[in-house]
Amino acid sequence: MKKNSILHNLILLITFLLFLSCNNDLRSDESIQNIETLNLQSRDGQTYEDHEIFNTENFDFFGKEHNNALDYALSQIDAKENLAYNNIEIHTNHYFDYIYEPTSQFRNDVKDKSYKYIYEENKNNPNLSLVASFRLKNGTAYPQIESYLSSLDGVLNSSLPFEEKVNVIRSLDSNISRDTNLIDDDKTFLLLTNSVARNSVTYWNTSLSDGWRDLIDVQIGNNPEVSVETYDINWSFVAKADIVGFIREFGRGALTGAIRGAIIGALSSGGTGAIPGAIIGALGWGAASGARGAAIASGAAAVASFLID
Repeated sequence: MKKNSILHNLILLITFLLFLSCNNDLRSDESIQNIETLNLQSRDGQTYEDHEIFNTENFDFFGKEHNNALDYALSQIDAKENLAYNNIEIHTNHYFDYIYEPTSQFRNDVKDKSYKYIYEENKNNPNLSLVASFRLKNGTAYPQIESYLSSLDGVLNSSLPFEEKVNVIRSLDSNISRDTNLIDDDKTFLLLTNSVARNSVTYWNTSLSDGWRDLIDVQIGNNPEVSVETYDINWSFVAKADIVGFIREFGRGALTGAIRGAIIGALSSGGTGAIPGAIIGALGWGAASGARGAAIASGAAAVASFLID
């Protein structure tokens, strides 16, 4: 009888332990299922939808800083001297390494990187598609990303006025933010790419780039033997060179959720002004390298006919 009692108690104990184990598993499953919901909630309790996190406004800073870097590089170039590729790379790097604070924290990570290979690739194969450039960088196909890159390529290669190109790229942003087939990494990559594209198209098709055109006029006077070739500069190609430069250098692969958390944290604490630092901080040196690659590629493309090396 005593033996049966012990056996009965043992069975009850095992049953109880199994119940606790199952209950913990259920809690773990619930936690996994609720990760997305938790990531959408800020510290002040406000909830954000995907289109409020991944949108044009939150990522527009990246392309604007690309334009600022081009302006800075131009300001450091002596138009009367012969141009060298290094003139553009050194001054652009300086902007992102020492002037623009969010990327300056990664200057030691990218200090030895050269971006001349992008310039040479663009010069030797100007018709390379954005998808092909993406595969050169990543070594494999990502259909969910490449469909958007193909659409962007179509916009850039179209005969649309630049204002309409900008509007179409904004529409692509809206589709990206609501695409449930894209993970956070994908949305981040595409929105940064579109930010470069949108701001680059605007820069090279408006008075924002007048300083570069003045530089080219001076170089034409210094190098009359290339003047005919230079007057046929394809500004659409120059704008596309920026995007290729970013794609070839951006270190895709930030941890899923890192960007989401960074943006929500910025919105709940420092507002939209804190977003650039939060995004670049979450992405790390890859964002800094991508920014460098984009600006250098387009600046070099703009004056390619005059570069002595």
